[in-house]
Amino acid sequence: MSCKALPVTNSKPEDINHKSVVLTDPGYQKLITALNKKFPQGYVIQQIAAEANIHRTTFTRILERKLGVLFQKIDNLFSYLDIDLEYLDVKSPNNTTQTPNNNKTKSDPKLEELRDSLLQLNYKKQCKLLEDFRERENNCSRGAFLIQGEAKKGQRWLVNRLVKQNFPYVYKTDNMIPILPHHTKEKDFHIDEVWKQLGEKLGLKKATSEKCVDAAFRRWQSGSLIVTFYADNIYKEIPKLINDFWIPLEKKVDSYTDEEIEYYLLVFLIDSNNCATQWELEIVDSDNPNNWHPQKLISLPKIDNFGNNYKEILSWCTLHRNLLGCPENSSTRVKDVAKQIWDNSQGVPEDTFHQICQIVSKGKLSWSQFEAALEYKL
Repeated sequence: MSCKALPVTNSKPEDINHKSVVLTDPGYQKLITALNKKFPQGYVIQQIAAEANIHRTTFTRILERKLGVLFQKIDNLFSYLDIDLEYLDVKSPNNTTQTPNNNKTKSDPKLEELRDSLLQLNYKKQCKLLEDFRERENNCSRGAFLIQGEAKKGQRWLVNRLVKQNFPYVYKTDNMIPILPHHTKEKDFHIDEVWKQLGEKLGLKKATSEKCVDAAFRRWQSGSLIVTFYADNIYKEIPKLINDFWIPLEKKVDSYTDEEIEYYLLVFLIDSNNCATQWELEIVDSDNPNNWHPQKLISLPKIDNFGNNYKEILSWCTLHRNLLGCPENSSTRVKDVAKQIWDNSQGVPEDTFHQICQIVSKGKLSWSQFEAALEYKL
């Protein structure tokens, strides 16, 4: 069912049908009132769910208001009950079991402003790809993605940005698993070390690929699951990761029909040495949407530098000139600041971030220090 046309006074979020939400207090009260009116003698969950074209567990989650469900599912239920679903009736879920994140950047409003402003700098092609993925009608909840580029392209910043911006409710949960292989003297290490690290994150004592698949499947049943593999030390093992972990896991989830679960299952492979072409593995170009399939590794556009000259950085600097200390009518020209950033970074993403941090903090904060304060989830 498509989303209703709602009152103009309620601003419509983008792609609301694909958002995971819970009912607000007014929305919940509206639902209970409608249920009591339609079924004064009581109701049967299975019957209502079937007639509203949702699963019984989805109906239960809507009533419990602890785990989010797709907006469209709540819309189905409200339509069945002949009541209007308004955007003030729903909100993003707060289904996290973690303690509040004491992010160091929040203690300084200027650093918080810096973090928010950097989220608007470049990576437009990669962000567009994830937006397209969310909007796909079929199998839009499962996917494996490659983030690739040379060193210092901001790969870790990017994957956290992509997930936080596209799946903010997932970013708050415990189901975020980063696998960062330890640096060793050897160029690569065996796949068993990968299974060991992944197994530890999934609560296994003795991990194999099969046990990791089963444990990841159980974890997914409790909420959206996102796993990132930083591939710099494990290039030779990447095909095994896809063939022995991702594909069996995706098949297991795809065949699971006992429950109507609307959680995301995502895997990101992070390449920081521009070596993905060495893998003996089929990698699908994101420019060809006809080849998209949940079991295939989709390549996000390779990360480039921020333009060929300072003009692209100038566009961003103009939007954030007050943060950079060059407001209008000041003696410092925003064009000069942008050129200074470019001259010292040549548009290399992490070098650009470093220059911006230095300017905003007046030389007191490096990019590595700022990045450490972000407390990445992935």
